[in-house]
Amino acid sequence: MGKRGSQKDIAVIKPIGWRQIGFAIFLFLCGLFFAFVDFLGFAISLAGTVILTFAGLLNLFDQLFEWSRLKIDREGFHLRSWWTKQSFRHEEIQGFETEQYAGRKLVVLVLKPKAQAQRGLVNPGVPFACAFGRPVETVVETLRAKLKKAPALKRTKREKELPN
Repeated sequence: MGKRGSQKDIAVIKPIGWRQIGFAIFLFLCGLFFAFVDFLGFAISLAGTVILTFAGLLNLFDQLFEWSRLKIDREGFHLRSWWTKQSFRHEEIQGFETEQYAGRKLVVLVLKPKAQAQRGLVNPGVPFACAFGRPVETVVETLRAKLKKAPALKRTKREKELPN
């Protein structure tokens, strides 16, 4: 988990580099395997090479350009992955829990009833896949520590103009 920028209240949780680069190398090696395998036929070998090389490049670009990450700032929690983009304000979140899913722990974001109704969700728990290869307990501790329980007070334009 890293901190970024000059502000201390911003935290960025991104994938672990050595795991992601290892997965990209594995995909490239599988792509090479399909390139040199001939007993499957030319079309299948070519398709396997193209698909796995493309997936390896996506994974590598994900690491270079940080497409997948969780950014926590004063406005809320912003989770971005390959296929989804989710944002939750601090005042919408009741807390974070862990849940067993397919034999692994998963971070679950629990929304307040009002936020749940506004978003049209039946279940207050939203799967929050933000561990990125890190221990779930460590990520949940960070999420709980960064959650601001009191709603932020919005200053009016007049209050901003008043001198101290």
